[in-house]
Amino acid sequence: MCQCGKGNEIVKHVLLYCDMYHTARCKMDYIKHISVCSGHEGSISISESLLLVPPCYNNVSKRDNNIIKEALFEFLNKFIRTL
Repeated sequence: MCQCGKGNEIVKHVLLYCDMYHTARCKMDYIKHISVCSGHEGSISISESLLLVPPCYNNVSKRDNNIIKEALFEFLNKFIRTL
């Protein structure tokens, strides 16, 4: 059980839902706007696979994947500091 008391402490919960890491996760919100900036319609939905899977499996350009991974590593850096 996660320390927040709202779910199991699994990757998906920590990356996407845990209230304890909401502030750190806000940094990843700009990922939603990547497709708009890249000329694609709509916005990208942040998911576990988007954050963890190589770009060839989620139809994301290398450039956008680099932005996504940078945001993920920033989140993880903040996450590790709070442990």
